[in-house]
Amino acid sequence: MLQAAITWADWIAGQVLDEIETLELQASTVVVIHADHGWHLGEYNMWEKRTIWELGTRVPYMIHVPWLTASHGQHTAGLTELIDTYPTLCDIMGLPQPSQEAFPLEGVSLRPLLEDPTLKVLPSRDFALSTYARCPQAGEEEPTPHGARTVWNTECIHDTERSAFKFMGYTIRTDEYRYTEFVRWNGSSLSPIWSEVESRELYDHRLDIPGTATWEAKDDFEDVNIAPGAEPAMLAKLASKLRAAFGDGGRPALGGV
Repeated sequence: MLQAAITWADWIAGQVLDEIETLELQASTVVVIHADHGWHLGEYNMWEKRTIWELGTRVPYMIHVPWLTASHGQHTAGLTELIDTYPTLCDIMGLPQPSQEAFPLEGVSLRPLLEDPTLKVLPSRDFALSTYARCPQAGEEEPTPHGARTVWNTECIHDTERSAFKFMGYTIRTDEYRYTEFVRWNGSSLSPIWSEVESRELYDHRLDIPGTATWEAKDDFEDVNIAPGAEPAMLAKLASKLRAAFGDGGRPALGGV
């Protein structure tokens, strides 16, 4: 099934690109291709998405701007989010954006990365955020870091009401670390109880270089939770950045980060 899905996506993207060339619009058309989530193929005994680890949150994301040639055929290690797509298109196409006061945007323009793919962080944001809920049932294991191989797979099924969530996982990815907190969820106010943190996870990404053995060893990727032995000051700094970014459990407007 997975192979068929990849083959179909490749074919349909090719159909669109071929039509752009047929219409001779390739010099004036911006092309954006992305997925909506990552995918586990058995790593950590996990299948499909439904995690906030690197393999569940990292997605294919390609942007081709004919007149920004510096990024043609290039990869970037810069941190991006899918919500950056709209402001990026507005920026590179010279389109006005909605008023930040009336309709605040949470994404930022990726134009700096398209002009200089060697950037590691954007001038306007130095992290990426993801979140995912958990719904353990009676008798099921509550959240524990997977570094000890005690993976809990208690996802909230698609029709689960937000009021029925038990925990919310919040993760922040910087260019060096991924820091995660699983926080007990208040189903009445639909907000996290920040004083009740069930678990913390910290993963070191300083040596992750695409194309190297460290990057390719997916079974060893984010395999060791270093939070228990990490410097308290570093944990406090990451926790402060995470909570400032997520605010009351939602995503604030950019000006609030």
